[in-house]
Amino acid sequence: EKVNGYKFIVMGSDKATFEEAYISDAQLEWLDKELASASKNKPVFVILHQPLKLTHDLPNTWGSGTNLNAGSVGDQSDAIKEILTSYKNVVLITGHLHTGFGEASYEQIGDLHMVNVPSLTIDNKDGEYNESGLGYIVEVYDDEVLFRARNLETGKWLPDYDETIIISK
Repeated sequence: EKVNGYKFIVMGSDKATFEEAYISDAQLEWLDKELASASKNKPVFVILHQPLKLTHDLPNTWGSGTNLNAGSVGDQSDAIKEILTSYKNVVLITGHLHTGFGEASYEQIGDLHMVNVPSLTIDNKDGEYNESGLGYIVEVYDDEVLFRARNLETGKWLPDYDETIIISK
């Protein structure tokens, strides 16, 4: 789907699982084709509930230091990462971790930008700013994408936790 000329790709589990997702080979092929058809000089937004493994301080933010998949999308994480990192200006938006704003909110691998959003209605843990009601207001421009941190319950902007993504040309 395109919104104002920007491509949005929404992924989801192909079968019922407990904490992880199951992304089929067919969905992985579809993801690759969708990214290949996107504009090379505009951001592409990929939305997936769970983050990739070993990102956003996983497995620590999930409370499990032994299972490397803990808190992540699961077994297909490496395959998804390989596809996402082979394209420019991909912004992966995830949640699932219920972490507040802080160091685990944003990560970058090459041209893959990963933003993990806090929970809006459930208490957040970890992070430096953990109140409920947290979210981002996203502004998209030709040369950058701004994730503006905000407490949506109180209406307070939180500029210390804003993230700016520069678009590669």
